[in-house]
Amino acid sequence: MALALRVGQRLKGAKSHYELTRSLNVLVKTSAPERKRFLKCEYDSYMRPAISSCTSLRAMLDIVGDPAGFENETKNEPPCLVFEWMDSTLADISPKDYLKNHALYKAIFKAGLESLAVLGDQKIVHTDLKPENILLSNLSSPIPIATIGDLGLGTHSFSNRIISCSLQSSDRRRLQRMAGSAIRHACTRDLERYGCSHRPDVWSLAATVLVWLKPGILGLAGVKDNLWPSLWCMAKIMGLFPGWTALPASTESIRKEAVAAKHLLEARDPERPEEMYMNVHPLDDELQTLGISD
Repeated sequence: MALALRVGQRLKGAKSHYELTRSLNVLVKTSAPERKRFLKCEYDSYMRPAISSCTSLRAMLDIVGDPAGFENETKNEPPCLVFEWMDSTLADISPKDYLKNHALYKAIFKAGLESLAVLGDQKIVHTDLKPENILLSNLSSPIPIATIGDLGLGTHSFSNRIISCSLQSSDRRRLQRMAGSAIRHACTRDLERYGCSHRPDVWSLAATVLVWLKPGILGLAGVKDNLWPSLWCMAKIMGLFPGWTALPASTESIRKEAVAAKHLLEARDPERPEEMYMNVHPLDDELQTLGISD
């Protein structure tokens, strides 16, 4: 959450002291005491030179307060992080106004892939890529600027074996939260197969932009009653990418779910036999409806 500031207020940062004499084009990020672990996670990430020097990640400019406050349970207010100002997020703008803005797509994917490569080298998974965390400036110029923000849910990558041990039914919601947009736009079974790693992060970047362009094209939108959510999501992916060949299933249950998803995609609606049960089309056809496919 943002920190309430006023002209004339004095702040002590790790690098200098500040007196606010005018409005600042920075973002000062703080948190409630019970959520300061997320702010600390972000701070710890930016303490790595490879991350702090990455121009595709939103720049952290300073910290206001003592970093020891992250660990001090007696302090009611944790330190604040000062970030560069960006004009808007991808969530703030309408896709209808930017459907054919190829410069914007280039900026988003360049920033996204570069930042994920840096995080991947550091064995960190973003886990929370979504339109709100794709930050934009200079949208009216021929060269818009994009950066990736919010490393508060960043986690070290870990293996399938650890994931599989925690996939009790009661843990799925927690797992989906931890895996962020990559799981919301795909399915939990993907994480079972590949683990929380660089690979789902890259998928999540593409899925985030696609869902911004056409909400509901991936994920749980339109899911029918009494269907497993992951089955519905898997069938959507199969419909969007009919030529895609999955890696061999790592378990018999995943293999059976893939077969069931294929049958679901090919099924007729029992109440309206002239219609398919799922209204999913290949990605090129979906993009043509938006007017941006070649």
